[in-house]
Amino acid sequence: MEITRHKRNSRGGLISCLPSSLATFGIILALGGCQTFDTLLASHDSKPKFSFDTGPKLPPSSMPQYTIGESFTFSDKRTDTVIAVKGDIVTWRSDRGIINTQYRNFLIPPVSWQTKTRRSRANSTAQPTMLWPLKVGTQGQFDVSQVINQNDGSSKRELSQNWQCNVEGTENITVAAGNFDTFRVSCYRYAPNSNYWRQTRTFNYAPRIGHYVVREDTYINRPSKRRELVSTGFNSKALAKSVQANLIRVFRDTMNKNRDYAMRSWKSADGRISATLMPTSTFKKAGEATCRDYTSTYDFGGKVKTNNKRACKQNDGKWKVVSRDLKFPKI
Repeated sequence: MEITRHKRNSRGGLISCLPSSLATFGIILALGGCQTFDTLLASHDSKPKFSFDTGPKLPPSSMPQYTIGESFTFSDKRTDTVIAVKGDIVTWRSDRGIINTQYRNFLIPPVSWQTKTRRSRANSTAQPTMLWPLKVGTQGQFDVSQVINQNDGSSKRELSQNWQCNVEGTENITVAAGNFDTFRVSCYRYAPNSNYWRQTRTFNYAPRIGHYVVREDTYINRPSKRRELVSTGFNSKALAKSVQANLIRVFRDTMNKNRDYAMRSWKSADGRISATLMPTSTFKKAGEATCRDYTSTYDFGGKVKTNNKRACKQNDGKWKVVSRDLKFPKI
């Protein structure tokens, strides 16, 4: 297999240093500069290949707008929900307990994140509006300095990164969530002192839903990762507790009293969020709880999201969302 390393040229593009077979390692190691062994890493396929002039014609796309409660579920079985919005900064919480704070411009790495074991803070030279509105051929460069700490204080790691992002073209993408016309944006990460390519992060951004439908990370020294959008929805648990309490009361009344396919409406006190709740099927197993499938459709900020879920009535009278894979006789 032929091996090459990628280096950034004066325009930020990639150039190859001494493509070689394994038989020429001795020559490579004998040379200086870009011939260091630990940077002889990437195959010719490491940089995604994409034509600038293919795909659907799309008008320039404005920056995405996110609303508290908006959620996106991906093929890695992770759901990310917006829990706070302040100006250009959006805070997300995943169903795995990861808290991630970043710009609405998701092309810029997170300002901070925290898991059960680690946390990070970062500073970036990127402008919050970098590359937006999206238009094929637009480019941007920025630097990032990041500090990663173990939550127990046992270790600390500092990183520096150089990034270049390009709006490389448009592409029609089909994922589980549907078919979308997208902008394809690739961001290339380089080692700060040598300018060697380390990673490519590619997004397919769908203006129709205001979020990316595919994100793929290709690394120089570990397996690639790809996540595709499975569904969009609305998570009422991200709302203020007083709003949640009001919505829960309406939900319980709907599940207790409404016949299948009988709808009930709800609106928040400030009028910014409205919803319709509708049971669609009722299940009962002898000696066990009543369960119902239901549809909840939320309208917020001009966006409409629909959830299809199943809930079972508990001994205390509350309804608990459960897996739709549970089997019960229909009544």
